[in-house]
Amino acid sequence: MIFQYAHAKVHVMKKHKTLPTLKSMFPVLLWIITLLTLIHPIFICPYVAYLFIAFYYSIKMSSGINKSTVLYLYGFIGIHFAYFIGFIKGIIDYFIRNENEIKFNHTR
Repeated sequence: MIFQYAHAKVHVMKKHKTLPTLKSMFPVLLWIITLLTLIHPIFICPYVAYLFIAFYYSIKMSSGINKSTVLYLYGFIGIHFAYFIGFIKGIIDYFIRNENEIKFNHTR
């Protein structure tokens, strides 16, 4: 679902000729920084900051440190990763391949 949201967000940006807000680019920037960490270790600082913030909110949402804290942390990371992949796929589809419509299989 988050993947499709990010993918469609790129389509809307192209259709209305708008730029993304910093808020909507945060997951994309986070994972780009993560990939850059593989190239040079200096890029690990923002990623470590993200992990601390995600861990803080995981503790806050699970009312203390318990089993669900780790699940919330994995959830945050998973959601941001799905958004990143959807956004990148949207850029490939709508700007590189120059497609004009959203194509998803909506059957359940």
